[in-house]
Amino acid sequence: MTSRDTFEQSYHRRLLDLIYGQWASLGGTVVSHPHAEEFSVIDPEALLWCSLEFLPTEPRLEEIVAQWLVANPAYLIRQRIIKAAKNEDPRALLWQCLDQRDQKPERVLDIPAEPVHGLGLPEDVVKFAQRIKQRNLQNRGEPTRLGHFRKNSATLLLQARDLLGHDIRHFLLVYLLANPHGAKLKNLQRWSRHAYRSLSDAADRWKAADVISLESGYCRLIAAEPFQTLLRVRDRKVSVVNWWTVFETSVRLLRDLAKSRTKGFETESAITTSLKREALKKLNVADLGSGARESFPVRRLLECFDVYDALVR
Repeated sequence: MTSRDTFEQSYHRRLLDLIYGQWASLGGTVVSHPHAEEFSVIDPEALLWCSLEFLPTEPRLEEIVAQWLVANPAYLIRQRIIKAAKNEDPRALLWQCLDQRDQKPERVLDIPAEPVHGLGLPEDVVKFAQRIKQRNLQNRGEPTRLGHFRKNSATLLLQARDLLGHDIRHFLLVYLLANPHGAKLKNLQRWSRHAYRSLSDAADRWKAADVISLESGYCRLIAAEPFQTLLRVRDRKVSVVNWWTVFETSVRLLRDLAKSRTKGFETESAITTSLKREALKKLNVADLGSGARESFPVRRLLECFDVYDALVR
């Protein structure tokens, strides 16, 4: 069996490879980490929310995130971040201080219930958030060191936002391009994290316009080729992964393993083994979207689990 520390280190490293690779595809200057897969669609809000967890221990990541927010304000759907921040997650403090559209110098930062990765105490999150706020104020107006995001399947959500703005139908379009034989609205709802009713209303409007077929919650693009041409993916593979589930499960797992270590649990205790089993259950590729089974970063994360190795033999 792998020791907990070895598991944590390996999982943490591979998760950071995934995070840096996706930011590289979005224009971040990354030197020593691989790029994201070109066919797995990046969810920028899921990536941002996960990245906040590691800012205290990854100064380069903090710089990339802060600069990307300044350079690409129109691409980010802030409501999705605000929705994630409502569950009293400590990352909500870091988001408050990074979001330059909502800078209020007089705001008092509440101490969260737990720290983010790399910080020992909840109070340390407040101190780090205050440093972020100060750096943001000092660096305001400075030019960013970002490249242009790559025009491929990985950045399809951003390209769809160029075409349709923040309209909910851009999620519908991307998901159906990745599922050319059609898909259930329920699966789309899990991937996009939008309300089912809102997605159903959008689908009804497109059905009325003869853009999609829709029957019993199952929809399909009637003619995908014009959209593929507009978004430059006609001859490219497109797949979707539920990155919210991948990232949030990973963050929760690393936090809980750190807590168990702090409390003195043995590396292969029933507690730590249970934590890994629960995470692996949530990372079931059958529930992560059409592209999860083929996704190299997802496979690399799953290979960290001894339980997973036993299952695939």
